[in-house]
Amino acid sequence: MRNVLRSFFFSTAVARSVALITLFYTIYYLYWRSFDSLNMDALWFSLPLLVVEVHGAVNASLFLFMSWDLRPIACPVAPKGRTVDIFIPTYNEDLSILRMTILGALNVSYPHETWVLDDGRREELSQLCQTMGVHYLTRPDNTYHKAGNINAALTQTSGEFRPSHD
Repeated sequence: MRNVLRSFFFSTAVARSVALITLFYTIYYLYWRSFDSLNMDALWFSLPLLVVEVHGAVNASLFLFMSWDLRPIACPVAPKGRTVDIFIPTYNEDLSILRMTILGALNVSYPHETWVLDDGRREELSQLCQTMGVHYLTRPDNTYHKAGNINAALTQTSGEFRPSHD
């Protein structure tokens, strides 16, 4: 019985109905606020408050629009036997954060090489990469920031999955 109730309350039809009812009442509320509750004696306060409420309603409506269709997107299965490079671009991020990021990259199940791209050129990060068994790359300058860091690494690595430039 519990699973039946859960599937009912979280079904798409119910969620969309609640969204439409909420949108209807939001429009009704804004109409009421604009024509019946606006304080004409204190417009300096009442009008900006109404503008903020309209702004919130527009944001909520856009959120409802974006989350209207929540079907999961089918992910294609990665072809076997290909090579992948995982890049971790960094510029002076804390080593504890990078350690966790590297661990996450190492736990990817698809065969890959992990590359830490260090624009901070730190010796302690180089040692961390060596300890964790990942590749470490630097470049002589920091042109174009992290995008430049990734572009520089693409010329030095050999993974087959690369961004297309079409």
